[in-house]
Amino acid sequence: SYLRLPPITLTTEESAERTDIMAQVSTYVSEMKLRFITGAESLDNFEQYVAEVEAMGLPDAIQLTQNALDRYLVK
Repeated sequence: SYLRLPPITLTTEESAERTDIMAQVSTYVSEMKLRFITGAESLDNFEQYVAEVEAMGLPDAIQLTQNALDRYLVK
């Protein structure tokens, strides 16, 4: 319980953008996690996997969350 995030609030636009990004990222991560575990995908391709997740917009989703946290901390 002590590891919970503070009650941050994204704007409607931020929330929609973050939801779109994370839906794609979550699906891809789930698929690739299974491929890495089963050996269907070589761990030699892990850097490519990370690059793909970043290209899907994960850094943008992180920034949107950071912006909301920054607003919360100013209060």
